[in-house]
Amino acid sequence: MKLMFTLSLLLLFNWCAFSQKSPEFFLGNMPSAPSGTCGMSSANISPFAEKVNELSSQIEEEIEKRKEEIRSHLEVDKTKMLQNLAGQTGLSAADMAKLQGGGQLSQAEGMALANRVMGQKYNMSVDEAKKVGKMGKEGQKAWAEGYSAEMMAEAQADPDKFKNGQTKNKKIFDLVAEQSQLASQLQAEESIIQNRLDEINQKDSVEKKMLNELLAPLQIEAEKYLGVLGVTGAEAAKAHANAMKMYNLRLRYCQTMTPLYIDLVNRRLVAVKANLPLRYRLQEVTDELTAIQTGAKNEKVAPDMMALDSVYRYITFLGNIFKYHPGEKPVNE
Repeated sequence: MKLMFTLSLLLLFNWCAFSQKSPEFFLGNMPSAPSGTCGMSSANISPFAEKVNELSSQIEEEIEKRKEEIRSHLEVDKTKMLQNLAGQTGLSAADMAKLQGGGQLSQAEGMALANRVMGQKYNMSVDEAKKVGKMGKEGQKAWAEGYSAEMMAEAQADPDKFKNGQTKNKKIFDLVAEQSQLASQLQAEESIIQNRLDEINQKDSVEKKMLNELLAPLQIEAEKYLGVLGVTGAEAAKAHANAMKMYNLRLRYCQTMTPLYIDLVNRRLVAVKANLPLRYRLQEVTDELTAIQTGAKNEKVAPDMMALDSVYRYITFLGNIFKYHPGEKPVNE
Protein backbone atom coordinates (compact mmCIF):
# COMPACT_ATOMS: atom_id res chain seq x y z
CA MET A 1 0.00 0.00 0.00
CA LYS A 2 2.81 2.37 0.93
CA LEU A 3 4.63 1.46 -2.29
CA MET A 4 1.55 2.23 -4.38
CA PHE A 5 1.13 5.57 -2.62
CA THR A 6 4.77 6.45 -3.32
CA LEU A 7 4.43 5.47 -6.97
CA SER A 8 1.28 7.59 -7.25
CA LEU A 9 3.14 10.59 -5.89
CA LEU A 10 5.98 10.04 -8.35
CA LEU A 11 3.58 9.77 -11.25
CA LEU A 12 1.80 12.93 -10.13
CA PHE A 13 5.11 14.74 -9.85
CA ASN A 14 6.18 13.61 -13.30
CA TRP A 15 2.82 14.61 -14.77
CA CYS A 16 3.14 18.07 -13.26
CA ALA A 17 6.74 18.39 -14.42
CA PHE A 18 5.87 17.52 -18.02
CA SER A 19 2.45 19.19 -18.20
CA GLN A 20 4.05 22.45 -19.26
CA LYS A 21 4.16 22.91 -23.01
CA SER A 22 7.43 24.06 -24.58
CA PRO A 23 8.00 26.41 -27.52
CA GLU A 24 9.00 23.35 -29.56
CA PHE A 25 5.63 21.73 -28.79
CA PHE A 26 3.76 24.71 -30.22
CA LEU A 27 5.99 24.98 -33.26
CA GLY A 28 5.46 21.27 -33.92
CA ASN A 29 1.69 21.75 -33.83
CA MET A 30 1.65 24.99 -35.81
CA PRO A 31 -0.52 24.88 -38.96
CA SER A 32 1.13 25.86 -42.23
CA ALA A 33 -0.19 28.76 -44.25
CA PRO A 34 -2.78 27.15 -46.57
CA SER A 35 -2.45 27.35 -50.35
CA GLY A 36 -5.14 28.99 -52.43
CA THR A 37 -5.81 31.41 -49.60
CA CYS A 38 -7.63 34.00 -51.70
CA GLY A 39 -10.15 31.52 -53.08
CA MET A 40 -11.01 29.83 -49.80
CA SER A 41 -14.56 30.00 -48.48
CA SER A 42 -15.46 30.86 -44.88
CA ALA A 43 -16.16 27.18 -44.21
CA ASN A 44 -12.60 26.29 -45.25
CA ILE A 45 -11.03 29.20 -43.38
CA SER A 46 -12.73 28.37 -40.06
CA PRO A 47 -10.71 25.22 -39.14
CA PHE A 48 -7.44 27.09 -39.70
CA ALA A 49 -8.60 30.10 -37.70
CA GLU A 50 -9.84 27.87 -34.88
CA LYS A 51 -6.50 26.03 -34.73
CA VAL A 52 -4.57 29.30 -34.62
CA ASN A 53 -6.83 30.73 -31.89
CA GLU A 54 -6.56 27.53 -29.84
CA LEU A 55 -2.75 27.51 -29.99
CA SER A 56 -2.60 31.24 -29.29
CA SER A 57 -4.71 30.78 -26.15
CA GLN A 58 -2.55 27.84 -25.00
CA ILE A 59 0.65 29.86 -25.45
CA GLU A 60 -0.84 32.76 -23.47
CA GLU A 61 -1.76 30.29 -20.74
CA GLU A 62 1.78 28.89 -20.63
CA ILE A 63 3.29 32.37 -20.46
CA GLU A 64 0.96 33.27 -17.59
CA LYS A 65 1.97 30.07 -15.77
CA ARG A 66 5.63 31.08 -15.99
CA LYS A 67 4.82 34.59 -14.76
CA GLU A 68 2.86 33.22 -11.81
CA GLU A 69 5.71 30.85 -10.91
CA ILE A 70 8.15 33.76 -11.00
CA ARG A 71 5.84 35.92 -8.86
CA SER A 72 5.46 33.09 -6.33
CA HIS A 73 9.21 32.54 -6.27
CA LEU A 74 9.90 36.24 -5.66
CA GLU A 75 7.37 36.27 -2.82
CA VAL A 76 8.92 33.20 -1.18
CA ASP A 77 12.48 34.50 -1.60
CA LYS A 78 11.70 38.08 -0.58
CA THR A 79 13.44 37.59 2.77
CA LYS A 80 16.52 36.12 1.09
CA MET A 81 16.67 39.01 -1.35
CA LEU A 82 16.35 41.58 1.42
CA GLN A 83 19.09 39.82 3.37
CA ASN A 84 21.31 39.93 0.31
CA LEU A 85 20.52 43.62 -0.05
CA ALA A 86 21.43 44.08 3.59
CA GLY A 87 24.76 42.36 3.00
CA GLN A 88 25.52 44.62 0.06
CA THR A 89 24.38 47.91 1.57
CA GLY A 90 24.85 47.51 5.31
CA LEU A 91 21.18 47.61 6.26
CA SER A 92 20.57 47.00 9.94
CA ALA A 93 18.19 44.39 11.33
CA ALA A 94 15.78 47.21 12.23
CA ASP A 95 15.88 48.57 8.67
CA MET A 96 15.29 45.07 7.34
CA ALA A 97 12.29 44.58 9.62
CA LYS A 98 10.85 47.91 8.50
CA LEU A 99 11.27 47.07 4.81
CA GLN A 100 9.83 43.58 5.25
CA GLY A 101 6.86 44.99 7.12
CA GLY A 102 6.13 47.42 4.30
CA GLY A 103 7.12 50.41 6.41
CA GLN A 104 8.82 53.53 5.07
CA LEU A 105 12.03 55.10 6.24
CA SER A 106 11.82 58.70 7.42
CA GLN A 107 13.89 61.33 5.62
CA ALA A 108 16.49 61.24 8.38
CA GLU A 109 16.58 57.43 8.36
CA GLY A 110 16.85 57.42 4.57
CA MET A 111 19.76 59.86 4.64
CA ALA A 112 21.51 57.86 7.35
CA LEU A 113 21.07 54.69 5.30
CA ALA A 114 22.36 56.44 2.16
CA ASN A 115 25.41 57.69 4.03
CA ARG A 116 26.06 54.20 5.41
CA VAL A 117 25.85 52.66 1.94
CA MET A 118 28.04 55.36 0.37
CA GLY A 119 30.57 54.97 3.16
CA GLN A 120 30.69 51.19 2.84
CA LYS A 121 30.80 51.10 -0.96
CA TYR A 122 32.67 54.26 -1.87
CA ASN A 123 34.20 55.51 1.38
CA MET A 124 32.45 58.87 1.10
CA SER A 125 29.28 60.59 2.32
CA VAL A 126 26.29 61.83 0.33
CA ASP A 127 27.34 65.44 0.97
CA GLU A 128 30.82 64.69 -0.34
CA ALA A 129 29.33 63.15 -3.47
CA LYS A 130 27.18 66.27 -4.00
CA LYS A 131 30.24 68.51 -3.64
CA VAL A 132 32.13 66.46 -6.23
CA GLY A 133 29.19 66.84 -8.61
CA LYS A 134 29.38 70.63 -8.29
CA MET A 135 33.14 70.79 -8.93
CA GLY A 136 34.60 71.96 -12.20
CA LYS A 137 36.52 69.57 -14.46
CA GLU A 138 39.87 70.34 -12.87
CA GLY A 139 38.49 69.88 -9.38
CA GLN A 140 36.83 66.56 -10.29
CA LYS A 141 40.07 65.39 -11.89
CA ALA A 142 42.06 66.19 -8.75
CA TRP A 143 39.45 64.49 -6.58
CA ALA A 144 39.48 61.37 -8.79
CA GLU A 145 43.25 61.11 -8.56
CA GLY A 146 43.12 61.36 -4.76
CA TYR A 147 40.23 58.86 -4.59
CA SER A 148 42.13 56.37 -6.78
CA ALA A 149 45.21 56.65 -4.60
CA GLU A 150 43.07 56.01 -1.51
CA MET A 151 41.46 52.94 -3.11
CA MET A 152 44.86 51.55 -4.11
CA ALA A 153 46.09 51.93 -0.56
CA GLU A 154 43.01 50.07 0.75
CA ALA A 155 43.48 47.33 -1.84
CA GLN A 156 47.06 46.81 -0.71
CA ALA A 157 45.93 46.67 2.91
CA ASP A 158 43.07 44.20 2.25
CA PRO A 159 43.62 42.49 -1.15
CA ASP A 160 41.09 39.69 -0.54
CA LYS A 161 38.22 42.16 -0.14
CA PHE A 162 38.92 43.78 -3.48
CA LYS A 163 39.71 40.49 -5.21
CA ASN A 164 36.28 39.11 -4.29
CA GLY A 165 34.60 42.28 -5.48
CA GLN A 166 36.52 42.22 -8.75
CA THR A 167 35.54 38.59 -9.37
CA LYS A 168 31.88 39.39 -8.92
CA ASN A 169 32.10 42.54 -11.00
CA LYS A 170 33.86 40.66 -13.80
CA LYS A 171 31.11 38.03 -13.78
CA ILE A 172 28.47 40.74 -14.04
CA PHE A 173 30.42 42.50 -16.78
CA ASP A 174 30.76 39.28 -18.81
CA LEU A 175 27.06 38.48 -18.44
CA VAL A 176 25.98 42.00 -19.40
CA ALA A 177 28.28 41.88 -22.44
CA GLU A 178 26.81 38.52 -23.52
CA GLN A 179 23.29 39.78 -22.86
CA SER A 180 23.92 42.79 -25.07
CA GLN A 181 25.41 40.66 -27.85
CA LEU A 182 22.50 38.20 -27.84
CA ALA A 183 19.93 41.00 -27.76
CA SER A 184 21.68 42.70 -30.70
CA GLN A 185 21.62 39.50 -32.76
CA LEU A 186 17.92 38.98 -32.12
CA GLN A 187 17.10 42.64 -32.74
CA ALA A 188 18.92 42.51 -36.09
CA GLU A 189 16.66 39.67 -37.22
CA GLU A 190 13.56 41.46 -35.91
CA SER A 191 14.58 44.58 -37.83
CA ILE A 192 14.87 42.63 -41.09
CA ILE A 193 11.35 41.25 -40.61
CA GLN A 194 9.94 44.63 -39.60
CA ASN A 195 11.54 46.41 -42.57
CA ARG A 196 10.06 43.86 -44.97
CA LEU A 197 6.65 44.24 -43.29
CA ASP A 198 6.92 48.01 -43.72
CA GLU A 199 7.62 47.51 -47.43
CA ILE A 200 4.58 45.25 -47.77
CA ASN A 201 2.39 47.77 -45.93
CA GLN A 202 3.60 50.57 -48.22
CA LYS A 203 2.71 48.51 -51.29
CA ASP A 204 -0.62 47.67 -49.69
CA SER A 205 -1.42 51.37 -49.35
CA VAL A 206 -0.87 51.86 -53.09
CA GLU A 207 -2.79 48.72 -54.08
CA LYS A 208 -5.69 49.49 -51.75
CA LYS A 209 -6.02 53.02 -53.07
CA MET A 210 -6.20 51.70 -56.65
CA LEU A 211 -8.71 49.06 -55.59
CA ASN A 212 -10.98 51.58 -53.89
CA GLU A 213 -10.89 53.87 -56.93
CA LEU A 214 -11.96 50.98 -59.18
CA LEU A 215 -14.62 49.79 -56.74
CA ALA A 216 -16.22 53.22 -56.22
CA PRO A 217 -18.41 53.33 -59.39
CA LEU A 218 -19.28 49.65 -59.01
CA GLN A 219 -20.36 50.27 -55.44
CA ILE A 220 -22.71 53.03 -56.62
CA GLU A 221 -24.18 50.59 -59.14
CA ALA A 222 -24.58 47.90 -56.47
CA GLU A 223 -26.51 50.27 -54.20
CA LYS A 224 -29.27 50.49 -56.81
CA TYR A 225 -30.26 46.92 -56.00
CA LEU A 226 -30.00 47.10 -52.23
CA GLY A 227 -33.36 46.66 -50.54
CA VAL A 228 -35.16 46.20 -53.85
CA LEU A 229 -37.59 43.28 -53.75
CA GLY A 230 -38.31 41.01 -56.68
CA VAL A 231 -35.22 41.78 -58.78
CA THR A 232 -35.37 39.19 -61.54
CA GLY A 233 -34.35 38.54 -65.10
CA ALA A 234 -32.09 41.10 -66.74
CA GLU A 235 -31.83 43.26 -63.59
CA ALA A 236 -30.74 40.27 -61.49
CA ALA A 237 -28.14 39.36 -64.10
CA LYS A 238 -26.81 42.94 -64.03
CA ALA A 239 -26.61 42.90 -60.22
CA HIS A 240 -24.73 39.60 -60.26
CA ALA A 241 -22.35 40.73 -63.02
CA ASN A 242 -21.62 43.91 -61.06
CA ALA A 243 -21.00 41.91 -57.86
CA MET A 244 -18.62 39.60 -59.78
CA LYS A 245 -16.65 42.58 -61.09
CA MET A 246 -16.23 43.85 -57.54
CA TYR A 247 -15.26 40.39 -56.31
CA ASN A 248 -12.69 39.91 -59.09
CA LEU A 249 -11.08 43.26 -58.28
CA ARG A 250 -10.80 42.27 -54.61
CA LEU A 251 -9.53 38.83 -55.66
CA ARG A 252 -6.80 40.38 -57.80
CA TYR A 253 -5.80 42.62 -54.89
CA CYS A 254 -5.64 39.57 -52.61
CA GLN A 255 -3.58 37.61 -55.14
CA THR A 256 -1.13 40.51 -55.32
CA MET A 257 -0.68 41.03 -51.58
CA THR A 258 -1.17 37.61 -49.95
CA PRO A 259 1.87 35.84 -51.52
CA LEU A 260 4.11 38.66 -50.26
CA TYR A 261 2.72 38.32 -46.75
CA ILE A 262 2.88 34.50 -46.72
CA ASP A 263 6.50 34.65 -47.86
CA LEU A 264 7.25 36.93 -44.90
CA VAL A 265 5.32 34.60 -42.55
CA ASN A 266 7.46 31.67 -43.72
CA ARG A 267 10.66 33.68 -43.30
CA ARG A 268 9.62 34.63 -39.81
CA LEU A 269 8.95 30.99 -38.91
CA VAL A 270 12.46 30.04 -40.07
CA ALA A 271 13.90 32.86 -37.94
CA VAL A 272 11.86 31.89 -34.86
CA LYS A 273 13.09 28.27 -35.06
CA ALA A 274 16.70 29.24 -35.76
CA ASN A 275 16.79 31.75 -32.91
CA LEU A 276 15.31 29.55 -30.18
CA PRO A 277 18.80 28.66 -28.78
CA LEU A 278 19.67 32.38 -28.64
CA ARG A 279 16.46 33.17 -26.77
CA TYR A 280 17.03 30.33 -24.31
CA ARG A 281 20.54 31.57 -23.64
CA LEU A 282 19.41 35.19 -23.31
CA GLN A 283 16.83 34.09 -20.74
CA GLU A 284 19.49 32.15 -18.80
CA VAL A 285 21.87 35.13 -18.81
CA THR A 286 19.11 37.51 -17.71
CA ASP A 287 18.04 35.15 -14.93
CA GLU A 288 21.64 34.73 -13.77
CA LEU A 289 22.13 38.50 -13.61
CA THR A 290 18.94 38.80 -11.57
CA ALA A 291 20.16 36.06 -9.24
CA ILE A 292 23.50 37.81 -8.69
CA GLN A 293 21.80 41.12 -7.99
CA THR A 294 19.09 39.73 -5.69
CA GLY A 295 20.83 36.70 -4.21
CA ALA A 296 17.87 34.47 -5.11
CA LYS A 297 17.73 32.06 -8.04
CA ASN A 298 14.69 30.15 -9.22
CA GLU A 299 15.67 26.71 -10.51
CA LYS A 300 12.09 25.58 -11.12
CA VAL A 301 10.94 27.95 -13.87
CA ALA A 302 12.01 26.80 -17.34
CA PRO A 303 14.12 29.43 -19.15
CA ASP A 304 11.72 29.64 -22.09
CA MET A 305 9.67 32.79 -21.50
CA MET A 306 11.42 34.71 -24.27
CA ALA A 307 11.16 31.74 -26.62
CA LEU A 308 7.45 31.36 -25.86
CA ASP A 309 6.93 35.06 -26.48
CA SER A 310 8.57 34.80 -29.92
CA VAL A 311 6.31 31.85 -30.83
CA TYR A 312 3.27 33.79 -29.60
CA ARG A 313 4.18 36.80 -31.75
CA TYR A 314 4.69 34.49 -34.73
CA ILE A 315 1.28 32.84 -34.40
CA THR A 316 -0.34 36.29 -34.20
CA PHE A 317 1.49 37.07 -37.43
CA LEU A 318 0.28 33.81 -38.97
CA GLY A 319 -3.31 34.48 -37.96
CA ASN A 320 -3.43 37.56 -40.19
CA ILE A 321 -2.85 35.80 -43.54
CA PHE A 322 -6.50 36.24 -44.53
CA LYS A 323 -6.46 40.02 -44.05
CA TYR A 324 -6.47 40.58 -47.83
CA HIS A 325 -9.21 38.00 -48.47
CA PRO A 326 -11.85 39.13 -51.03
CA GLY A 327 -14.81 37.74 -49.11
CA GLU A 328 -17.36 35.23 -50.31
CA LYS A 329 -17.76 34.78 -54.05
CA PRO A 330 -21.18 36.05 -55.21
CA VAL A 331 -23.76 33.37 -55.98
CA ASN A 332 -26.07 33.80 -58.95
CA GLU A 333 -29.48 33.03 -57.51
